[in-house]
Order: sequence, then C-alpha cells, then structure tokens
Amino acid sequence: MQVLSLFDGISCGKQALDSLGIECEYMASEIDKYAISVSEHRHPSIIQMGDVQAIEPAGCSWDLLIGGSPCQSFSSSGHQQGFDGESKLFWEYIRVLNQGSFKYFMLENVSMKKEWLDIITKELGVEPVYIDSRVFGAQSRKRYYWTNIPLSPIPTDDSSETVSDILEIEVDNKYYLSDNTVNRIKNSRTGGTRFIDYSTKKARTILASYSKLPSDAEYIEDELGYRKYTPLEFERLQGLPDNYTDILSDTRRYQTIGNGWHIPTVKFLFSYFGLGPVSYTHLTLPTNREV
Repeated sequence: MQVLSLFDGISCGKQALDSLGIECEYMASEIDKYAISVSEHRHPSIIQMGDVQAIEPAGCSWDLLIGGSPCQSFSSSGHQQGFDGESKLFWEYIRVLNQGSFKYFMLENVSMKKEWLDIITKELGVEPVYIDSRVFGAQSRKRYYWTNIPLSPIPTDDSSETVSDILEIEVDNKYYLSDNTVNRIKNSRTGGTRFIDYSTKKARTILASYSKLPSDAEYIEDELGYRKYTPLEFERLQGLPDNYTDILSDTRRYQTIGNGWHIPTVKFLFSYFGLGPVSYTHLTLPTNREV
C-alpha cells in the first residue's frame, strides 16, 4: 500500500497501519521538527516530503491519502476564525486530493460550527463519521472523520478502559502541583471540575498545551495530592506504545502527543482495508471517488 500523510505529526497513521500488519510505503508531509524527529526515530522508512504547500501530486498515484488539517481556528477553544486562520490549510488537503490520484482518503478534524462542517463535507463529497474515542479507550476525544473507506457501524458502548488503567505506578514528584497552582486552578472559571478521581473515569480530551498548566486542563487527584498526567500516560491515552516520544523533552512530548490521533480509533477505520464493502448507513461514496 502506498500512503501519503499530510500534516503527519508523529506519524500516528503509520503506527496504526503497522499495528494492523498493513505494509506500506509511507510518505509524510510535516514541518514541525520535533514531530519529525519522533517519526524518523520510530519509523525510519518514512519518506519525508516537507511542507504540504510544496507538494505537487499531479500525475502521481497512491492507495491512501490521510491527514488531520490544523484545527486551531475551528476549535471552540481557539479564536473561531474558521478558514481565515490556521485551518485554511484544509484547502491544501483538497488541492492534493484533487490533483493526485487516490483510491481511498481520510480527513480528521474537531467538532466545529455547522457552516464550516458543511463546507468540508461538500468539498470531500462524503458525510463525516462522528466518533468519540471513549468507545475505544480511556480518553473521550470527539472528532469527525471524512472517508470513503467502507466501514461497519461505529460501536456505541464505552470501552471498559478507564484512566486508572493507564496510570503509572510510581510518578516523579515533579508532576505534582504546588499548593499555589492548585489554588489558582480551583479559583479559575472551571475550578475544581478539572481535578478527577481517576478510579472510574474517562479522561477528557488531552491538550497539546498541557505543559503550560492551563486552567481548563485536567489533573489527577490521588492519595498524594494533585498532579499532571505524565507524558507516558499521555501516550497511553492516545493508544501509543510506551515511550514512543521519549526522545523529546516533556514539554514537546505533551505538544506532539496532544496534536496526534487516537490510535485505536484510527485502527478501527483502517481495519477495513481488503475486507471489501460492508454495510455502513452513515457514509455515502461519491461517484467521482468511489472505490
């Protein structure tokens, strides 16, 4: 299988395909040097293509185009600029899809205003699949996926995995919050709702900005006090192998992991390669791109 991954990050797409035993020639477009260093360390065979805006796909063929175009100006936690902000790079995905030749495609993005959702849907010609990753793991991560991969119905029941299943047994003291930080968070707008009893909970969506101790992040309450998730726990919440990003500093690990995909969810989408069309009532294959 030949794969082109735009906005590749730390190559979660490659990790998902590898874990399914799907051999592929994987070409990646990414500009973040920290994310690229992880990809090259974990997947040396990846062919790095550089900036998406410099890719000229005309006359080239791939089996699969994937990508999660920047979500910052679509996200409710961003500036809500839509296609006028960082999220305008969605149009680069469309350009590459239209100029190249692809058998399958998949685009991921966050929940957003209906007007922006409708534009993306119109351009791609398929209705989005909405998945909360809590059905596949310990993290609640609500995302839209536009794809012409033939799928079966999405599971609706939560998986049995909770935060307690991904926690490290011993945690360095540096991850525990000072009393001043705890008080600042508790006195913020969202307050104590960001401290969770991990025993039976799903994690909220993890954030790339986690190292900055934002008041709207989530923290663990345990018998020793209040603490951050560790980078390894971040990896587990995304379904990554332990220490996948350990060549980076903690700050960069949080950033690159938080910007990545939830591996078990993407594995579900990719698991249908080679199985032939199956019933899926929420997705219509467009006539100009049907398999």
